[in-house]
Amino acid sequence: MLKKSYCFVLLSLVFKDTLIAKRNNSYRMNMKYLKKIKQLISTVKYMELTLSIPALLFPAISLTMLAYNARYLAIAALIRQLHQKYQETASESVRLQVKKLSRRLTIIKHMQATAIFSFLLAVITMALIYLEHSTLANVVFGFSLMALMTSLVLSLIEVQLSTKALSIQLKDME
Repeated sequence: MLKKSYCFVLLSLVFKDTLIAKRNNSYRMNMKYLKKIKQLISTVKYMELTLSIPALLFPAISLTMLAYNARYLAIAALIRQLHQKYQETASESVRLQVKKLSRRLTIIKHMQATAIFSFLLAVITMALIYLEHSTLANVVFGFSLMALMTSLVLSLIEVQLSTKALSIQLKDME
């Protein structure tokens, strides 16, 4: 615990000196702080994980999965409606809409898969913490966070596709 508090004090001093140096138009950093930071990084290798840290991901991932599932169901219902409309009219624009919606469904499927993978890795992390394999738990938890970030990036891509489709639809009305 002493190392962590020392780290926060040291980083705040470095930040303060950096701000003062910026005000004086001098960007040279004090070498003694750089040496202390290097020393600190070599001693503090990993954050101490407790069972509560990966458990914090459970409600976040669960709510994310609910939102992803709602998107999936809404787009699936829209595709069914457009498919029926296409069978009646054989319209090219309806066919293109269905194609774009099916691409969004694929992205949502990957969003769900990476969120589930993140959830699974968080559970494995908790098991590793319980079994006192802290180094491996840190690595697995890092992968869990990466999977969650991947899921969120895919969500951003899907939202952008949705917004683009709506703007095309609204452009036709003008």
